[in-house]
Amino acid sequence: MNTEHIINVAKRDELFVQFGGKKQSEREKQKQQMKRIQQIAEDNPYLKKVRDEMKSNETISEKKRQEKIKHLEKLIDYIDDLIINVKSESGNRVQALKHEKARIKKEISKIKKQK
Repeated sequence: MNTEHIINVAKRDELFVQFGGKKQSEREKQKQQMKRIQQIAEDNPYLKKVRDEMKSNETISEKKRQEKIKHLEKLIDYIDDLIINVKSESGNRVQALKHEKARIKKEISKIKKQK
């Protein structure tokens, strides 16, 4: 077994966790800024445009997130079809497909948590 590959995967996973935490803190900062701008925008007409742009960006981001989820769910359906239609003598392929399906499901749950 190639242990070098396992170590590289572990390092990659660790980096994903680190970046995920940074992205989450950035999202929290953006939410706080949005709340602050909404409160101040009532008195300042210039901030109303900023607020509207931020809401627009938020809406676009949510649409992209939903689109990613939809595409990944279609991939899962495709993999399910492959698993059902693959011949029984190719057990390794079925295992690989099941592994990929589990990985995609994890990615979907990560994307759903990003809200």
